[in-house]
Amino acid sequence: MLLCATCGVYVAALIRHEGRDYATLNANMLDARDSLVPAPPLSSYGGETAEARIARRVAKWTPARVEIADG
Repeated sequence: MLLCATCGVYVAALIRHEGRDYATLNANMLDARDSLVPAPPLSSYGGETAEARIARRVAKWTPARVEIADG
């Protein structure tokens, strides 16, 4: 999970799978969140296996590149 270093808000989630990074953004933290249409459907993933969870994230999350700033 990626949190804002200033306020602690949850910004995004990130996974690394087979050497590639994937991320999903918490749109609720955006100033323009009210203009996003349509609202995403509610989902429950409580019954997923670890393998199914990773496969879903790799299929649906955005490929990402992580850079660590000095300091």
